Amino acid sequence: MSRDRQRAKSYFDQLAPEYDRAFRLSGRNPLSALINRWFRGKTFVRRMRLLESLFADIDVAGKTLLDLACDNYADPMTLQQCKSLMRQLVGHYLGSRTLHTRQLLLDLQQF
Repeated sequence: MSRDRQRAKSYFDQLAPEYDRAFRLSGRNPLSALINRWFRGKTFVRRMRLLESLFADIDVAGKTLLDLACDNYADPMTLQQCKSLMRQLVGHYLGSRTLHTRQLLLDLQQF
């Protein structure tokens, strides 16, 4: 197994049981179950709904998201989809404003 795959597997294997308990509104003990029921569970559900709505309009492979989480851009498809995702995120935050980075870099090259 590659180093990046092992890192991703280890990361998700460690977090998966806790996330599962939060989504199921249960816990390892009564206090954990109470916290998951009243706080974490609702937060996770809201987060999942938000992510589902964001990614519904974006064509990004699951592998690309895992590669992004592991900071692995070796796959050309991952690199292309990450660039596209970044452009969409920047566009979302810019709104109707224009980004002048290209012109700024051209102006700096003239000096």
